[in-house]
Amino acid sequence: RYIDAYGVEKRIPNQIGTYVTGNRRQHAMDYSINEDGFNTLRSEIIPNTNEKLALIGDSFIEGFHQDYNYSLGKMIEKKKDSLEVFEFGCGGYDLADQLYLVNAYKDRFKAMDHILVYLKYENDLDRPSTEPNYDRLERSKGVIAKLRQKSKFLSYVGDLGIINNFSQFLKSKKNIFKKEDNSTLAPKTQDSLRISNFENLLALYKVDTSKLKLLLDSRKTSVAFLAYCQQNNIAYIDFAEAFKQAKQQTTYIYDEHWNSYGREIIAQCIAGYLHDN
Repeated sequence: RYIDAYGVEKRIPNQIGTYVTGNRRQHAMDYSINEDGFNTLRSEIIPNTNEKLALIGDSFIEGFHQDYNYSLGKMIEKKKDSLEVFEFGCGGYDLADQLYLVNAYKDRFKAMDHILVYLKYENDLDRPSTEPNYDRLERSKGVIAKLRQKSKFLSYVGDLGIINNFSQFLKSKKNIFKKEDNSTLAPKTQDSLRISNFENLLALYKVDTSKLKLLLDSRKTSVAFLAYCQQNNIAYIDFAEAFKQAKQQTTYIYDEHWNSYGREIIAQCIAGYLHDN
């Protein structure tokens, strides 16, 4: 990983290889990083009559848990004629990172008909802006990060947020000893803070909301936030009901990421939405 001249964190461009986790190669998937620094088959945007969709997100979209030839983007393309999907996923991204990316590469995203952003409400709306995270970049190169990658158990609990939650708990204990006066801060509920952050991100990074669509699971998303989206014409694709009706496991047993069956369901939800709208 590196941070480019625009302050965007991504993978070093033009590399291919196999991403392996587990000491017995429990997970070994081919990846291909394009010239933009993202794991995807597509790169150059060729002017034509095909619809173009930018698929943006964290590790779920980055797709190191699947062969790049069978990515979510490729599954969507197979379900909708004349659609080209460009994937912009990077593990660790939150909504601030994602919308900053759109703003940093304005010309590239102007060519897109749809900008689809995967939103995990529980942890993607904690910031009203972003800045280059050199600390995270250094941590990703450290010994702990490498051990976590090699261990399926550590990778699993990390993806569930257990490791980060424990780290935040320790930080909160340290803050007890800091003398900070928060008496002037107006009380805000978690939902109102997240909605406020969302509004700020849209305004700060000048996102074209007519193109923007959120991919989300309403079972894990605040009713207040969904109501806000409806009231402000922010489109979203909800895969909650489709997952509830699933006939089998939609994620890996050792990993919270969508498995092939789960990605097929997500792809169908997206393609169906685009067909109907």
